[in-house]
Parts: sequence; C-alpha cells; structure tokens
Amino acid sequence: MTLPAGVSSPASTVQETITLLTRLEHTGPAEQPQLDYERRVTKDDVTVVLPVVNEEEGISVVIDELHENGYRNILVVDGYSTDLTAKVARRKDVPVIEQHGKDGRH
Repeated sequence: MTLPAGVSSPASTVQETITLLTRLEHTGPAEQPQLDYERRVTKDDVTVVLPVVNEEEGISVVIDELHENGYRNILVVDGYSTDLTAKVARRKDVPVIEQHGKDGRH
C-alpha cells in the first residue's frame, strides 16, 4: 500500500479523513456553501469514495472505522485489483465500482 508523505498507516489516513469530514459537519453557515434551504451538512449527506488497488488487507479496517464514526454512504472504486479487495468490501455491504478502460496508473 502506498501512503501519502507523512502518513504512517492506513488508520492515520482514515483518521485524517474523518477529522476533515467532521470539520465540515461542524462548520457554521457562513463557512458552508449556500444551499436552497437552510440546514447543516450531516454525515448522511456525505459519500466517502475510496479509490483502491490491492487493498485486501486494509480495506476492512478503513470501512469499519468509517462506520464507527457514523459514515454510512461509502463507495469503493476498484482500480484493477488482483487480490480480494472488492470481495472484502462487498462482504461489508459496501458497493464496489470496478474501473473499466485504460488503467489510470499509466
């Protein structure tokens, strides 16, 4: 698994993402885009999209942590994994879209 610079584990990446999502949920009206109706963004309004390639061993932990933090709308986009990444995500009742066409890594 390749992680961004300064990130030591998938769990810290998940925690950083959850922290950002939580900030969005708790921002005041002036900080959020204007909507046709007045209400705050909730976790149910957010869809977390997880682009993955060969994350069989880590995807379960990421999905569990998102669920534990109240995020229910999760979508996995699988980019040509050769392991059981998609199967693991589906076992967690998370929809998986499998990339078709040109491999995005090239």
